[in-house]
Amino acid sequence: MKRQKIEGVLFDLDGTLVNSEYGYYLSWLEAFKKENIKIDSKEVQSWSGLSADETAKYIAKKTGNSEIVPLLRRHRAEYFDEMLNQGKIKTKEGAFKLLSFLQKNKKKAVLATSTYSDRAQPILDYLSLNPYLNDKVFGNEVKYLKPHPDIYLKASEKINSDPKSLIAIEDSVSGIKAANAAGIPVIYIPDSSFPNRPKINNLNILYEMSSLNEVHDWLENKI
Repeated sequence: MKRQKIEGVLFDLDGTLVNSEYGYYLSWLEAFKKENIKIDSKEVQSWSGLSADETAKYIAKKTGNSEIVPLLRRHRAEYFDEMLNQGKIKTKEGAFKLLSFLQKNKKKAVLATSTYSDRAQPILDYLSLNPYLNDKVFGNEVKYLKPHPDIYLKASEKINSDPKSLIAIEDSVSGIKAANAAGIPVIYIPDSSFPNRPKINNLNILYEMSSLNEVHDWLENKI
């Protein structure tokens, strides 16, 4: 059966388009350190791809104190903003090459992230990514975040495209599940910032690739 023509690419943000997932990881560690709370770094790494509510529940259960969550979030945000302003948050390898390729070939590039706009937009602004994106969907625009399909379905609707004609790029289990549920073929790029890759057994992926450069080379032969 002949594959449908590719109309565009939907990008997760944290850990896929930019290295912010690792930045958040370091920021969480710093936040816990500031409040003298011991936490295993592997536990913090496991939060990759989780929604803000899921992370909050995990922290409340871990510390036995739900009231400390806003304080830890504030510490995390302050440390992350410092990293961003110091130029430590960067685009992933091959990001601009792939985005420029899509733009040149009149293919749509859309952000599809669970991160809320007040956190995501400063990253997009600082890294000058906005001109390359045809549209954006943030976590605060939908009722249910990844692994639910809402973000990907809304992204498809915004650009008036059949989900099957799009490609999603993800680095997390929850993101892959969201793309699967939306019926969008997904390319999995493990976040190389972390030594341990999440297990993706029984999840449906089109390919596993090493970087956005590899996605570019693959699309070059498809478009």
